[in-house]
Amino acid sequence: MSRGYASKGVSDSWWYARRASKARLREARAEAARAEAARAREEELAEADTKRGYKWPEWVEQTTYTRCRPSPSVFDESDVTALLTREMRGFMDRVSAQPPDPWFHRQSEKLVLAALMVHAEDDDGVRRPQFVFGLNAEVSLPAGGSFCAERSAIVAARARFPGISRADFAGIAVLQVPLSSGGIATNPLRPCGACSEWLLKLGEQIPRF
Repeated sequence: MSRGYASKGVSDSWWYARRASKARLREARAEAARAEAARAREEELAEADTKRGYKWPEWVEQTTYTRCRPSPSVFDESDVTALLTREMRGFMDRVSAQPPDPWFHRQSEKLVLAALMVHAEDDDGVRRPQFVFGLNAEVSLPAGGSFCAERSAIVAARARFPGISRADFAGIAVLQVPLSSGGIATNPLRPCGACSEWLLKLGEQIPRF
């Protein structure tokens, strides 16, 4: 039976949804294959080291905690958390007023915002807190995977303030917001492995980051 004009939009939506589902399935299978290959490689290296008399250190389990606190009744300009909360609210309002193209989030179907605070000079040469923002993006998984909001903000800060160092980074706020009307957001968000590594490296110079 041929497809009529009345059903074209529904059929197209079904086709795109099926295509996206297949793409996510292929990516999940590829990720599982990469993990299995990495595990096999680790076992191979461990066996080779054991034969040479080298004993690998034991794995150390780490636990991440999330601290929640109410917004302060009196705004404190010296409170990094309060400053990031204020800037994130403004960023969220701007994103809501100009919704991003869902094409950039077609893999995870998640929209994540990041607000980064750094200490840098303004146009008048005065050193003060500056704020840089980032969004997640999923342009092409085979070409490097997704780009998280945290790393997007860090790279944007270096482009805006080329002379900043790790010690100039003060803090970052991350928030998931609904990609579309009626969507669901899950907060707080834990950083992915790559973002965790980036944030840990920044924290080496400023432990309070």
